[in-house]
Amino acid sequence: MNSTLGLWRWLFQRITAILLVVLLAIHIITLHFSHQEFNFKSVVERIQSNYSWVIFYGLFLVVGLWHGLNGVYQVIEDYKPSKGFKNFLIFILWLGGIVLFVWGLRVLLSWWKFTV
Repeated sequence: MNSTLGLWRWLFQRITAILLVVLLAIHIITLHFSHQEFNFKSVVERIQSNYSWVIFYGLFLVVGLWHGLNGVYQVIEDYKPSKGFKNFLIFILWLGGIVLFVWGLRVLLSWWKFTV
């Protein structure tokens, strides 16, 4: 079972890498090559214009967190720490992931509070 779980982690690491490249390309093209004025007001207008941008950046947040935290987990696995220390590090990863997700989601959803 452990090797099956390892296979899925490996596969999702590759899938999230591809998704990150695609999402980052869309982000860069939209923000930096669209020839629109790039300032705080234009970003707020774009995000408030429809839900698709909120979904896009929410997906970007989830994919980025998964990819990064899974990568750190793999580094921990490579060093083969003792079981107790490994469990402690995994707890820290989960805690950090949850905190970063809530923080990122809070920032993303706070854009709706701004008035343009």
